[in-house]
Amino acid sequence: MRKITILLFVVLLLLCGCSRASQKEVLQVYTGMDTAYMIQIAEQFERDTGIHISFQRKSNLEILQSLENEEEEFDIWYGGSSFLMEDAKQQGLLEPYISKYREEIDNIYKDEEGYWTGISVGVLAIVTNRQWHVEQGVSNPQRWSDLQRVEYKNWLTLPNPESTEAGYLMIALFDELYGDLRTKSVLQNINQNVTDYTLAEDSTGRFIGYKESAATIMFAHDAMRLKNEGFNELNIIYPTEPTTYEVEAIAMTANAQNEEAAQEFIDWSLTKEAQEIGQRIGNYHTLTNVNAVNPPQSVPLDELLIMPVDEKKAVENRYDLISDFKEVIKYRE
Repeated sequence: MRKITILLFVVLLLLCGCSRASQKEVLQVYTGMDTAYMIQIAEQFERDTGIHISFQRKSNLEILQSLENEEEEFDIWYGGSSFLMEDAKQQGLLEPYISKYREEIDNIYKDEEGYWTGISVGVLAIVTNRQWHVEQGVSNPQRWSDLQRVEYKNWLTLPNPESTEAGYLMIALFDELYGDLRTKSVLQNINQNVTDYTLAEDSTGRFIGYKESAATIMFAHDAMRLKNEGFNELNIIYPTEPTTYEVEAIAMTANAQNEEAAQEFIDWSLTKEAQEIGQRIGNYHTLTNVNAVNPPQSVPLDELLIMPVDEKKAVENRYDLISDFKEVIKYRE
């Protein structure tokens, strides 16, 4: 009997050990990227390393809030906006990691202290419905301020700056281009034409694709993906005045339970091969690895008028800019 008891105890120890070992091989990832893309990333990473990824798809603002509220523990934030990650960094919610592959990433796409590193870039653009403009005899907008036109009355859908990165970058860019007073004036005029401020990034593009709206502001790569899905009337316009971009980055959380696997995933994500995976399923981001081949649908940033993101300024100004925006939309008709 004593031998059986000892044997059972040894078996239980072995089982517990195996359980803990298997847990170490499961990487907990929260991501702002779309699910189809993330499935490709998770499957390829497991094939390459043997480490399984368990991921949850959330908006990046929700991920930041999860970190702030210490609601859930996870190892990696993948595809988050650099200005939101900068906010997390300043709150002590991220753990720095200097990957050996960071030298292949341009300095403008990474935090100098290693708290986050860019994996892709999304450029802000005006997106219109080509057919609507032909039918109405209205020329396509060429500047951000063209969205003030009276022809767009009740025909604009825009991303909400409180809940979307595209919306916040929109008002931050306007503030840089026009200054505080003119920005308020432009937003007030545009607001008269807006029927809805959407809470999700790509739903604005679907409104345009279904011809329920005539124009919006969104990330060009999201519009490209929708065109690939069959929304052929979408027209992507890079304005004749400066635009800006979102750096989509990867970071390790300060409460990461699986630090070694997290570092391996960061290393892997920065490689040329990993960054090119998105093209398999119609993901048309501009890539940050200098050796990666960008999708042919993407437009090289050096061909555009670009006003780079200042992450620290974006964090500092966020409350004031969103407060100003909320004051503007209070007076919607």
